[in-house]
Amino acid sequence: QDLIDNIYLFHNQKAFNYLFHNTDDEKLNFYISNNDSASSSIFKFGEESFNDNLKTINTLKLKTKKFDTFVDEQKINIDEYNFWIIDAQGAELLIMNGAKESLKKCKSIYIEVSTKDYYANGARYSDLKNFLASLNFFPLDEPNKSHQDVLFIKNEK
Repeated sequence: QDLIDNIYLFHNQKAFNYLFHNTDDEKLNFYISNNDSASSSIFKFGEESFNDNLKTINTLKLKTKKFDTFVDEQKINIDEYNFWIIDAQGAELLIMNGAKESLKKCKSIYIEVSTKDYYANGARYSDLKNFLASLNFFPLDEPNKSHQDVLFIKNEK
């Protein structure tokens, strides 16, 4: 509801509430965090997040959706969206695996990466970098912190 309220004045914006993943219709635990839910994830907190005093205060069961399925169901013209921003609390790699068709139209991705264990079993920078390299995306810079945003650009051959 907060997102809907925040975009109210922007008539070309829509809010959707989905748990993007690499599967459709799988029920997963979603761990709600104590920092106004900002660090909530399908992954439990890893060792590095304890330095920030993050804790799980509630757990919900949510159903997954592949991004490609969402695009098809909503009849979204993905050609109009070639710059992506992904901040998915460790689930970035799972989401991109469920978006392989849509990623063909993407030209750049600004993505939050972790080089340390912020989320147990969550995506690490090296895995994201290797996956994106297989799709011809390359980082403009290497991360110099354990948790930060990195811009990847597609090398159009």
